[in-house]
Order: sequence, then structure tokens, then C-alpha cells
Amino acid sequence: MVDAGLQDAVLWVVRRVALRITRFPVLGERVELRTACSALGARWAERRTRVTGPGGGGGARVEAVALWVAIDPRTLRPARIDALADVYGESAGDRRVRTGLLHPPPPADAPSRPWTVRRADLDVAAHVNNAAYWQALEEELEGLAAAAGLAVDVEHRAAAGLDELRVLTGGEYRWIVAPDGAVCASFRLASGAVAASGAGN
Repeated sequence: MVDAGLQDAVLWVVRRVALRITRFPVLGERVELRTACSALGARWAERRTRVTGPGGGGGARVEAVALWVAIDPRTLRPARIDALADVYGESAGDRRVRTGLLHPPPPADAPSRPWTVRRADLDVAAHVNNAAYWQALEEELEGLAAAAGLAVDVEHRAAAGLDELRVLTGGEYRWIVAPDGAVCASFRLASGAVAASGAGN
């Protein structure tokens, strides 16, 4: 954003991420990272990020596709980003962002466990940082072998603060919900990851 001169024009909030890990990076391994805007919309942009071993050969292989919402830094409301086509249009081409959220709501009888938010998990808006939600999932995947790979989709739906949240489980889905039942975020794990974690059904 700074290189493109857009640091004062727009803020970005992540709405959805699809993460596919064929092989996890390991400590001391040299990796290459490539990222680019891969699709645009009126108020959204999609960014693809790839981590591979040197030269794209063997080694680590991680791919992520993220949907970002553009926020006007003055009004803090979603903002039109027509001007960004001049910056990101070359990599985005004519591809348009798909903005719909796909995860179903949790079933009424879904098993749950508490998840405590720490003050360190909050961002500058006093909301749980989107990256912090992955901590709830990380606890389940502790037994997943690094060589097994991982496929997870996360959707962010509502902001949460310093509340006692709960993690609901239903098959391949996990929902993080606020005390009033509002879904703050949801995860969908590939069936292999669910089986390896032992936390699925």
C-alpha cells in the first residue's frame, strides 16, 4: 500500500481466507513468497499468496486466497475502490471477486467449549484481531503431523471484544460465537485434517 501511495486512501479488513498447506515450512528452511491482487470488486479485493521452496521446487508449499473489504479511513465504512484498478488491474485482470459467505450457521445442539480472549488479542479498534481466531483452531490441530498438510477456510462475520467466547463443533465446521449467540468467525476443515486432529465428529 505504501509503495502504491494508497496508505491514506483505504484500510483493509479481511473477510474470508482459504488456506491450503501441502507441506508446512520448517525452522531454518529458506522460502519464497509471492503475492498479488487476483480479483477486484466495487468494495472488495482478492489477494493470493504462495509460499514455496526456492525456485518453486520442493520444500514448503502454502497457498492462501483472502477476500479483503476496503474501508474508508475517515468514515470507517466500506468504500468504493474504483481508483485501485489503476494500481492492481494488471494482476487482477477482468476477474471479479466473489463476496458471498458460504458456511452454514451452527446447529442448536452443537457441542461447545469456552475460549478466552486476552487483551493482547485485540486490535487498535478493541476487536479480536482476525489472526487471533486461528489460536482456537490451533489447539485442536496440535496432533496433526506437519507432513500431513492442511486445508482450512475461515469466514469472519462479526466483531468480538473481551468476551468469554465459545467454540462450537459440528463435523468439519467450527464456529466461534459471542455470549449472545452471534457467530464471530467460522472454520471449515478438510476431512483429512478433521480426522488427523481427532476433533471432528
